[in-house]
Amino acid sequence: MDKYLAIYLLVIALLNGGLVLPASRAQDKIISVRPSPAMDITDAIAIAMQYVTDKNLDISRHFLQSVVYHDSGPWTKSQMGNGPYWQIIYEMGQYVDGGQILILVYMDKSVSHTYGK
Repeated sequence: MDKYLAIYLLVIALLNGGLVLPASRAQDKIISVRPSPAMDITDAIAIAMQYVTDKNLDISRHFLQSVVYHDSGPWTKSQMGNGPYWQIIYEMGQYVDGGQILILVYMDKSVSHTYGK
């Protein structure tokens, strides 16, 4: 029964976005279910801002909509980069098709961008 309880608690932790199982259920050990980012969010934003400047991307009509860490996803193994990345999204103040600019900052500090909907 304890095996099923441990599996149930792991599933609940994953579904709730929890990073750590309770130590009492992990036999006094903390089990990480997701790795922490190797790069701090503030560093990722600074790198993205420098990239925008270097590439002359026009974000004058955009605002910073979100910054999300992805350890898996469509751009973890692509021509743009490899591995986990921070996705910084600039969105236009009004809805326009193709109005998003997505800046991808990888843990090795390589950067690329693409456009969203």
